[in-house]
Amino acid sequence: MSKNILALDPASYVTGWAIFSLNDKNEAKLIKYGSFKIPKGMKIPQRMSLIREKVNLLIDKSKATNLITERPFQGPNAHTFMVLSMGFGIISAISHEKNIP
Repeated sequence: MSKNILALDPASYVTGWAIFSLNDKNEAKLIKYGSFKIPKGMKIPQRMSLIREKVNLLIDKSKATNLITERPFQGPNAHTFMVLSMGFGIISAISHEKNIP
């Protein structure tokens, strides 16, 4: 059974994504990739809402069966880490709601 894998690299303002197809022999094929931008100046709740909207759309369009997300890491800026963690939480919740491992 083949799988459609959605890989996400969330960031504060630009989130990268890629869709891979994995066949029965575990051979991966890149299907499509891109990014979506969050307009600067948006308040955090609006940014999280937009991330939710865009990720849901990507999952639905790609018919994703699996989801891979880069986890946030603590850099020198605590505020950036907080925002990245919120985005990761939103994506994790979507994955749980849609029952996508």
